[in-house]
Amino acid sequence: MHILAFDTSATTVSVALLHRDVVMMELDSGQYRVGQTDENQDSRAGSADVMAKGYTKQRSRRESGSSRIFGPGASTLLAPMIKTLLDETGQSLREIDVIALTAGPGLFTGLRVGVVTAKTLAYATQAHLVGVNTLEVIAAQTAVDRRISHPNGINSIRVVLNAQRQQLFCGYYESKSNWNVTELEANQILNRDQWLGQIRADDLVTGAGLKPIVENIHAAHREVKVAAEKVWSTSAASVGKLAWHQFQSGKRDDLWKLQPFYFRPSAAEEKRNSPKSD
Repeated sequence: MHILAFDTSATTVSVALLHRDVVMMELDSGQYRVGQTDENQDSRAGSADVMAKGYTKQRSRRESGSSRIFGPGASTLLAPMIKTLLDETGQSLREIDVIALTAGPGLFTGLRVGVVTAKTLAYATQAHLVGVNTLEVIAAQTAVDRRISHPNGINSIRVVLNAQRQQLFCGYYESKSNWNVTELEANQILNRDQWLGQIRADDLVTGAGLKPIVENIHAAHREVKVAAEKVWSTSAASVGKLAWHQFQSGKRDDLWKLQPFYFRPSAAEEKRNSPKSD
């Protein structure tokens, strides 16, 4: 049983090939550069005239008018990364039994690219499709890591991801066993202060949304446990492992019905739907 897994929910794109729940190989965009050569290795942070393929330069909206260099995202990276992964492992798409992916929440464009790619490959190969919740992936890998370091007890797990606008994507889970977590509350978007007010003494908090508020957590809730930073972010390997366990429990996603899990409209959709001023 071979699983092709990928995670396009964040700025770092990753792909992995697993045999059941054993990772054969994983590749992320920090290791992979489209069109990058040794001669222009530093071009990512330099002039737009020498930027490698896939990199873009965007001017800030702030008064300073400064520009930033952005690396290529899922739309540029995912397909060539999958090809490299399969080439390196000597596998073909026809040998893939399950295609696993993060269905959201996360970056709008990344999720769209991931879902479309997964559905296309599943249609072409007749592989099963398993879309997993990004927050649940982080909760599960946090529980596994915590169980290794603290085998006598697992806390309830609160997961947060950055939703922009001083808001967080929030999930609340209970760990049952390795890679098996149960949702205690429906996923939601909360303001940071709202979420900080919900934390309880026996909670274990995790997720990339913690980065700007760790000090606030320690100041307001000294007894709350913060997971190791290494499990705050998703990876294709964790996506594949969670998908394998869910697949074993009978989960299959419908090729025609699977959609990205956004939580809310994109900024462009909100602007389009907002009442126009006179």
